[in-house]
Amino acid sequence: MAQQIIVDGIDYAVGIFSEFYTNGYPRCETVKEGLRRLLCDRYRNDNKSFTDNFVQPTRRLLSKLQEQNFPLSLPNGDTNLHIVPPLNKLNIGEYFYQVGHTNPGLLVVKFAKYLNQGRSVKPLQPARVPDEDHDIAFAKEYFDNVRKEAEPFGDPLLRTIIVLRGPEWSIQRVVAITYLRNCPEHRHSRLTSDPHLPVQESTEDESSTSESLAPNTPSENADFSSSDDVFMSVSKDKTIDCSLHAD
Repeated sequence: MAQQIIVDGIDYAVGIFSEFYTNGYPRCETVKEGLRRLLCDRYRNDNKSFTDNFVQPTRRLLSKLQEQNFPLSLPNGDTNLHIVPPLNKLNIGEYFYQVGHTNPGLLVVKFAKYLNQGRSVKPLQPARVPDEDHDIAFAKEYFDNVRKEAEPFGDPLLRTIIVLRGPEWSIQRVVAITYLRNCPEHRHSRLTSDPHLPVQESTEDESSTSESLAPNTPSENADFSSSDDVFMSVSKDKTIDCSLHAD
């Protein structure tokens, strides 16, 4: 009975999210497994809490993004906005968009950035995209400005988007400039306002876990409640089928 309740909760969430994706992404096993972990671990198998506090805020976010013409998928069908994180660490230059888990209803960008004057790397920096930036958060000029904010180590950042490609739902790395749009002229003033993403070092960054530029070691994805909820870690030049199956 308890297992069926979990299945019903996941099926309901998948049905809601599928209304916004034309490529079938929410129905893949990667998403279903991620939602199962979220429901069981963060929401302690409470379907009502899961629905009220995650599914419905995420539905509202997807609706807003759709209205603002933010691409949930790329023109070739690759998934651009992830419901669950595709990777638990990134290499410098890589990033992806995700719906918020710790704070449902928010649009999040996760990326790797330099620390300690370029001597080490934080492999997964989460950052909220402010609501007022949703319509420019997929613009070339938006990321040009972000990189300027991170000088002198900003140039390599945020160059490669992590996407999922069906029907196998494998991880792909695509060159961002190929798909990024031009910022509407009437929104240029927003580009020169406050910093958009936390690309600069801070006291919090300096005291947080980082890693040397040398070996790649796994790191916990902060959007899950425990280190057991890591999806995968891959090398930069490898494409991996990320379908996960429930036990």
